[in-house]
Amino acid sequence: MAAPADSRARLRAGGALLAVLALALAAERAHWFGRLRAAAAPERLWIWTSDPARRTEPLAFLAARDFEISAMPASARLSVIGDPEYVVWINGERIGSGEYAAGAPFDVFEVAPRLRSGRNRVMLDLRSATGSGAFSLRIEDERGRALVASDDGWFVYRREWPGLLRGDELHPSERAVVLGASPLGRWGSPPLGPLKPSFLDALDPRRVLGAVSYRQSETGTWRRFRPHRRRGPELGGRVEFDFGRPVRGYLHLRAETKRPRAGLVRFRERPDGDGRWQPDAIAVTIPRRGYWQDPTPRSFRYVEVVGLEEVNWAAVMPVTAAAWAALGAPPVTSGLLGIRPDPVRVPVVDEIWKRWETAPPVAGEAGAELRSDGGERSRARPRERASRRRPGKS
Repeated sequence: MAAPADSRARLRAGGALLAVLALALAAERAHWFGRLRAAAAPERLWIWTSDPARRTEPLAFLAARDFEISAMPASARLSVIGDPEYVVWINGERIGSGEYAAGAPFDVFEVAPRLRSGRNRVMLDLRSATGSGAFSLRIEDERGRALVASDDGWFVYRREWPGLLRGDELHPSERAVVLGASPLGRWGSPPLGPLKPSFLDALDPRRVLGAVSYRQSETGTWRRFRPHRRRGPELGGRVEFDFGRPVRGYLHLRAETKRPRAGLVRFRERPDGDGRWQPDAIAVTIPRRGYWQDPTPRSFRYVEVVGLEEVNWAAVMPVTAAAWAALGAPPVTSGLLGIRPDPVRVPVVDEIWKRWETAPPVAGEAGAELRSDGGERSRARPRERASRRRPGKS
């Protein structure tokens, strides 16, 4: 009587073994298909600075490379990922920007209209709140040939200098370090994403909007920015800006930093200003650049900044409704069972709060004017303008 039961047990065991073998075969085939797909795609190198992996301080730097074009292409697609965040320029013109998220594809932009015969320059503004990261970039013509790509030929600059955006010859600097080729680390082998509008195509043609008032934590009193006032004194380590109405676009903070600085930024629809909070963005500035621009367009009315004692003005570069659909920050979603998990806390956040709490108060008023392409329009007197001129477009 036990024989049929034993036969059924053997059949079940055999079926389980066959299922395991089938899963193993499927995984192996997927592995090889992935390897073949990666082999067929262009090689993607990931590069970064030469800083040691144990570095944990915030880092922002510029990476640049020149390349030659003899015959103008009909199409040129730029594909780029910068982790944690990047802004990319071609020949001094801002093309696009982004923040990295797990599983993100390459951002893709059409840049043929921005190229010129002869020497061209691609430049990235890269920021990391933890000091670590990577980026990979490639520009291909309509035949898939690389016009330029990330490799060890890129120069790294820790501060801005006048000729970088203007197109002067690149002066020798440290070289970028190749971390490896795709698939690599947590980035794997990202696919190409959909074509995105360029920065200038995304901007609303209306005038750039400056903050209308501000309040400092020491006083708690709202003050209006004086009209037609040039860049004023620093506003202190914790300041809140009010744009007067809801706005939607890229935030621009004016901050004359002579050394790397990191600050916390929070966007809201109504004023708050109480207690500590987790930031929506960590603004890491490049020395001598004079400003910080958000890589992601957002919707807000109020902006609170902590830790950037040098900040003296805020503006927003508005985007069109069509561009917002393609570039805007994704909506905040609830977690499992409607419970939203706490965000990952970066150590520098606590350091910035502690630095602000021990900093002396700073008072003042400020103002400035911003061009629609993201650069600032100087309102200094003619004999002052030479020392304050911004190089090219930014």
